Amino acid sequence: MGRVTEQQVIEFSTDVLPPKDRYPFWRDLVGNNFQEADLSLGPDDRLRFSGSMVMQHYGDFEIVESRSTAHETIQSKSYVSHVDDNYLWVYQQLDSREVAVFDTVDDVHLSPGDMYIYHPVLPSRLKPIDHLPSRTRLYRFHKRHLANIGGKLPDYVSTRKVSGEGGAARLLTAYLGTLAAELPGLESFAADMALSAFYGLVAAAYGAVDGNGEPISTSVERGRFNLARKLIDRHSSNPALSAAMVAENMRLSERTLQRAFEVRGDSFTMCLRRTRLDKCKRALRDPAAAGQLISTIAYGNGFDSLATFNRQFQQAFGLTPREWRHGEG
Repeated sequence: MGRVTEQQVIEFSTDVLPPKDRYPFWRDLVGNNFQEADLSLGPDDRLRFSGSMVMQHYGDFEIVESRSTAHETIQSKSYVSHVDDNYLWVYQQLDSREVAVFDTVDDVHLSPGDMYIYHPVLPSRLKPIDHLPSRTRLYRFHKRHLANIGGKLPDYVSTRKVSGEGGAARLLTAYLGTLAAELPGLESFAADMALSAFYGLVAAAYGAVDGNGEPISTSVERGRFNLARKLIDRHSSNPALSAAMVAENMRLSERTLQRAFEVRGDSFTMCLRRTRLDKCKRALRDPAAAGQLISTIAYGNGFDSLATFNRQFQQAFGLTPREWRHGEG
């Protein structure tokens, strides 16, 4: 690994630019030098932008400390389709500001002192709660380092909040500040050992190293199953929803996705059918939907055939949709 192989300091300010040029300057500078993402700000793009970035590289490990005015960072769908998903980020908020992280699976609110571990496989957006200047530090590293310690971050999760309240997460929080300060002065062997400790704490804080004696492969399968169910619930109203679509969203093969259901005696098709039927069952007795036709409820929840819906509903619940709606059973 060796000592710091490269250090780059970028300072920028738009104070001397006319208002109309400030945002494009800031966006291009930050995007080209660091974020490699689509960037946007709040409603007022005429503000002055200034800040600095210090980037340190240790082989394929990178630390980036950034100070800048408030901004949103958007990882677009087109961007993540080209991103190298072998790399992971640990994002650490160093000031007292609060931020919200949104992706296609989860929404995460970060309070001061929290971190998130980020795998850029899904579109996401990082949005500050306020418009105050921010100070952040990011750690970027290759996933193979986790494999070397026997851990494996699931390849289907974009964002995981890591709170510093206790356990491995608290150890990681305390360790990061020391690591950033001391790593530049360490000799090669000591730097390698320091980074090995970092990788172990990341894996433990994230949950890649199971503390309950459960094999990692089982934890990964369970995580895939839970995420697939969440995506099914979110998109069940789409009549074209398929295992292939969900697998592509999770960046898995369709066979791998199906296996996550099979080990639980389930299947993607059965789970999707149950989800749609349960939503229809609730809607049929929902006073807010009292004026809707049964066919409208069925089609609105992803069924493309009323006859199929009626048959599957009666098979599942022992009553026709009409009988259930009128209080029988």
